[in-house]
Amino acid sequence: MARIREATKRDLDAIVSLWKQLMQFHTDMDPIFQISLHAARVFRKFAAKCVRNRGVLTLVAEEDGGIIAFCNTTVEMNPPVFPPGRYGMISDLVVDGRYRRRGIGAQLVEAVKLWLLKQGITSLRVRAASVNPVAMSFWRSRGFKDIVATLSQDITPGAMPGGGQII
Repeated sequence: MARIREATKRDLDAIVSLWKQLMQFHTDMDPIFQISLHAARVFRKFAAKCVRNRGVLTLVAEEDGGIIAFCNTTVEMNPPVFPPGRYGMISDLVVDGRYRRRGIGAQLVEAVKLWLLKQGITSLRVRAASVNPVAMSFWRSRGFKDIVATLSQDITPGAMPGGGQII
């Protein structure tokens, strides 16, 4: 079983490395996830802010003397068109490919739930790439359900009715 703990700034290199692994995994399934040349630097700045922010929970899992997974969770507010309320949002959960299917992701999710419950928050959501069947299966097997889908389409003028002329 992995050791779960809150991330520190010393963990940023490992967190960025895991994030890049996830992005490559997604890019292999769909080029829409191709990252820019400076994406790792941008993500590192984001991760550093998360680690410093007490309102964000960034967890890492350690095993075999290294970091093998991380999870990033924020507390969000319902938009004003819905009843007031807060919910947890897992924006990133990555387990190194060599350590998957060993319950490490589940350990991270359970730690997130405990953190949220201590704050009186009883709803948890996650952002997951729908092109990633491993992730979708993981989340659904834990009782998560689809609530919103983001669909994408590349558009080109030549493929549009009328040759793409702007009206």
